[in-house]
Amino acid sequence: MMMHGAGDRGLLSLVWLVAIAFLFSTGCSHKSDHLSAGDQAMQHSQWDEAENEYQQAEKLNPSDVRPHLALVRVYLSKHEFQQAKSEAMRVVELEPKNPQGHAALADVYSASYQLG
Repeated sequence: MMMHGAGDRGLLSLVWLVAIAFLFSTGCSHKSDHLSAGDQAMQHSQWDEAENEYQQAEKLNPSDVRPHLALVRVYLSKHEFQQAKSEAMRVVELEPKNPQGHAALADVYSASYQLG
C-alpha cells in the first residue's frame, strides 16, 4: 500500500499552480496575437480577416475595450454602420469615462450621415 505524505500534496499543489499560471499567461498572449494580427490585416485593407481576429481577441477578454474599438474601425471601413455603432456603444458601456468610446460613437454618426 502506497502512502502519500504532506510533501506529495504540496508538490501536487505546486504543479497545479504552475499549470494554471501557464494557462492564464498563454491566454493573454493569444489575445495580443489576435490584436496584432487584426492590426496587420487592417493595414492591408483585409477587413474580414481583421474582423475575425478582433472578434477572437474580444472572446478571450470581453471587458477589454481595445478589440471593440478596433471593430468600430473595421465596420466603418466596410460601411456597416449599425455594427460599428453597437461596438462603440459597447465601449461606452464598459468604460463610460473613456473618451475613445465617445469619439468612436461620434465617428460612426458622422460617417453614417456622410455616407449613409
